[in-house]
Amino acid sequence: MKHPIYLDYQATTPVDPEVLSAMLPYFSDHFGNASSSSHVYGWEALEAVKQARNSISKNLEVSPHSIIFTSGATESNNMVIKGLAFNTQEKIHVITQATEHKCVLNACEFIKKMGHEVTVLPVNEFGLIDPNQIKKSFKKNTRLVSMMWANNEIGTIQPISAIASLCFAHKIFFHTDAVQAVGQIPLNLQNIPIDFLSFSAHKIYGPKGVGVLYINPKIEKTLAPLLDGGGHERGLRSGTLNVPGIVGLAKALEISIRKQPEEEKRLTSLRDEFKNRVLSTIEMSQLNGHPFQRLPNNLNFSFRFVKSGELLAKLPTLALATGSACASESGEPSYVLGAITQNPDQIEGAIRIGLGRPTQKEELEITFELLKEAVTQIRQASPHYEMFKKGLIP
Repeated sequence: MKHPIYLDYQATTPVDPEVLSAMLPYFSDHFGNASSSSHVYGWEALEAVKQARNSISKNLEVSPHSIIFTSGATESNNMVIKGLAFNTQEKIHVITQATEHKCVLNACEFIKKMGHEVTVLPVNEFGLIDPNQIKKSFKKNTRLVSMMWANNEIGTIQPISAIASLCFAHKIFFHTDAVQAVGQIPLNLQNIPIDFLSFSAHKIYGPKGVGVLYINPKIEKTLAPLLDGGGHERGLRSGTLNVPGIVGLAKALEISIRKQPEEEKRLTSLRDEFKNRVLSTIEMSQLNGHPFQRLPNNLNFSFRFVKSGELLAKLPTLALATGSACASESGEPSYVLGAITQNPDQIEGAIRIGLGRPTQKEELEITFELLKEAVTQIRQASPHYEMFKKGLIP
């Protein structure tokens, strides 16, 4: 069976061959537990973790002491939000926004049930948050602002530097889910006052099941651990370290940071060419998200008189998505699109196209032709589209 053209790189990425090569010895020859301090197998594993931590900190331009290894960004995000709530007897106030990943929104809902306060701010029609809205929402007990760097469905990039600086000026912790941003756009962490940052390896051509929580070393003691156990990762994340995954994560980040400038330029060019072709050729098509303040590898379109489920069914040779992979099993309409529009056609007719390192121009040319034909076929069979052509509906 020939595999379809893969265009779902916001969901996950294939493991880079260099990453796999770096990982393999730690499944076999160097299989030791990094906490086994009495023999060479443990020493080798611990040294591999140390080198990975140093490599990650170097590529992010932060202290090695600030890197905590986790199972991925979902865990990292929960560690921040719940960790702050668990570590105080007082009622805290947390601010987030409506298009955050479900793990952030659900963690906020969890602490809300504990008695803490949560403010979920709206975004504009492009998915952007207004920093002034955040400032107006500050209270005496506001302890944390959590805003994703870039959206996984519509690609909108938030004004993270402005938000982080605002929080810093008011002595409020700032956390960002940077899963979609790491390796795609410059982060410049040295010049942005970020307290907590989360990301996963599998979004940057690394393995699944491993991620990072960056914690500003000055505020490490502000979080209570979610897991009780052997006190790994300076007591913040108990559990045997995933040495092959950690080695793979470090190598994946190294490669992604090295290739980022070139790939950003290449993918932005492919993205814009495809976007312009769709919007100028397929009638009643619409781009979701910000027109230019967006990820270089993300496109999200809606097509009037077309349901996204029908569209995907007509495109079996393309691997596309209607939204977040984490929410796709629910079958519910995208809450991200619901936050930027009340138009049911826009929400129900949306598909996401995610570009990646392997994506070539020829693949996008094939994708465009298939997409155009599928939209045409669905509309030809639509009674609403027929009524629209006859002027019976606006």
